[in-house]
Amino acid sequence: MKLLTRFTFASLLMLFALFAVCIADDGKTNANEGNVCSTNGGNCTCTPYGENGELMVNCKRQRFTKLPNLVNLPKTGNLDMSDNEIHTLEKLEKNIITHLSLHTNQLKSVANFAFELTQNLIFLDLSFNSLNSLPETLFDDLGTLQYLNLSYNNLEFLPKDIFKKCNSLFELRLGHNPMKQINGDTFVYLNNLEILDLSHNEIFSLESTAFHAMTKLDSLDLSHNDFDSVPINTLRGLKSLIKLDLSNNPIKTINEASFYKLDSLKDLTMNHMRHLVDIKKKAFSSLSNLQILSIQDNPLLSYIDPYAFKGIFNHSWIAIREVSFRRNSLSTLAEGTLPFCNLTKLDLTENPWRCDCHLHWIKYCEDQHKKTFQRGLICANPEKLRGHELDLVEHKKLVCEKNIGIHHSSMFFSISIFFMFLMLITLIIFVYRDRFASIYGSNRKQGSIYYVRAQSENEGVN
Repeated sequence: MKLLTRFTFASLLMLFALFAVCIADDGKTNANEGNVCSTNGGNCTCTPYGENGELMVNCKRQRFTKLPNLVNLPKTGNLDMSDNEIHTLEKLEKNIITHLSLHTNQLKSVANFAFELTQNLIFLDLSFNSLNSLPETLFDDLGTLQYLNLSYNNLEFLPKDIFKKCNSLFELRLGHNPMKQINGDTFVYLNNLEILDLSHNEIFSLESTAFHAMTKLDSLDLSHNDFDSVPINTLRGLKSLIKLDLSNNPIKTINEASFYKLDSLKDLTMNHMRHLVDIKKKAFSSLSNLQILSIQDNPLLSYIDPYAFKGIFNHSWIAIREVSFRRNSLSTLAEGTLPFCNLTKLDLTENPWRCDCHLHWIKYCEDQHKKTFQRGLICANPEKLRGHELDLVEHKKLVCEKNIGIHHSSMFFSISIFFMFLMLITLIIFVYRDRFASIYGSNRKQGSIYYVRAQSENEGVN
């Protein structure tokens, strides 16, 4: 009995030891996935990454009021300090950080040489803060910086030479700031920049030299600004530009000069332009490589010239593949404007279409290329077809009332001429009736034959 008890107790000890070892091993695994690492002010999560054992330190939402001291975490390569309560960014201690996120704090000021000892920085996010201005020397030591986000701040201007040492910058985001103008030399050092976001500012003009150094720029967002025309003098030097967004600008018309020499452009967006009225002849004639065009939600846009795309396609070749004219005020669209039936995607919905003979081509494209068309076009006119889906309307009902009117007018004109001719003849007869009567009477007298009755023989004898 005692032997059994000892055996059972020994077994329990062994099981407990094995359980402890399992827990220890599991703890080591979790540590590799992300340990809690203490810093001054709070607890962060540390996760090893990379071949050299760099740490990804996540201090998000820890209510930090300043950057933690990383002296105990010298291998910190990626530091996330987003969603904290840091008001002032002081000079960082020497470190090997390559990625630093400070978005959604309460930053109002940054020290002049805050990043002097952070020379390995590749990624810097200062968005969603309250920065009113930036020191001109702020980025002087960030020659390796590739991504910079300054959007959602209160920046009204940028110092002229703020980017003079940022010649490795690949992507720059300056959206959602109250900037009205940009100095012509601000971007002169950014010859490797490929993505620039200036959306949601108050910019109404750009100097012609503003972008001339950015020969590699391929994506530009100018949406939600105050341009009343396309700033073509600034854009025409962008030989590598592929994507351009001009949405939400008070531009009234697009003409032949609007995109002059932007022949590298492939993706153009012009949505929510509440002042845009028409698109004129040859407006897109320079965009020979255009592939995607979005012109949506423009409430005053009622006319697109049939020759707006003249020169960018022929019967054997066309670059453009996707077109959206959704939610405008278009009532008709000429068949030859684009080879619509050859597109891979076409959206013409939510326009007040006049369903007449000019839209026969749409029904043909819908029938022959069902994958191309966004179906559901609703007729606004004529009244007898109002509310009907165009694809359900019979071809014979798509009649141009103007042509009917011309036919009726022609018939009325012919009948009118006939009656006028009759009236003229009647008037002539009435005016010259006496002359006609005298002529007729004279002719009767000259041509009269008088007969004398011959006496019979019996009458002669008597």
